[in-house]
Amino acid sequence: MPDKEYYQKHKEQSMKYNKKYRQEHKEEKKKYNRDYKEERKDETKKYFEEYCKKYPERILKTRKKFYQLHPEKCGEYRNAHKKERMMWNKRRKYSFRNAGELTIKTIQLVYEDNIKKYGTLTCVYCHNPIQLGKDSLDHKMPLSRGGTNNYENLCIACRSCNSRKNVKTPEEFREFIRITNS
Repeated sequence: MPDKEYYQKHKEQSMKYNKKYRQEHKEEKKKYNRDYKEERKDETKKYFEEYCKKYPERILKTRKKFYQLHPEKCGEYRNAHKKERMMWNKRRKYSFRNAGELTIKTIQLVYEDNIKKYGTLTCVYCHNPIQLGKDSLDHKMPLSRGGTNNYENLCIACRSCNSRKNVKTPEEFREFIRITNS
């Protein structure tokens, strides 16, 4: 392959030329990329959705890395979208009205049954004993997804698992743990 041999011999020269070309044609390249993305918007969206389903662990790692490298950007975004977040929280609060009342008696029963089942306060997801004060009451089916405050929908989880579970169902969370631990 003569092209490959040529490139290997003139690699440094070729890299310099390409860099210079990119700098001189920056605006043209930006316009081309913008037009290209616009023309293939639906196609790109579909591809990205499939990619996210296929490689959730890669997406998670990339996002974590971004948050670690650019905490100021994340804070800027939060501040810039304060009104949207407030509206979202109001809608979220409104949707929880149908969850029913959460009583002290129900909570106490959930805690007592957890201790009876495991012998000590234990997380239902990681099955590790929980120190007092490090526990949290979890809704198996999240309220935001139509869950209720009924006894059957409540369990005890460590704060770490409850935070990582977020709005996932128990099945989705177990799959998430399986993917992230492998």
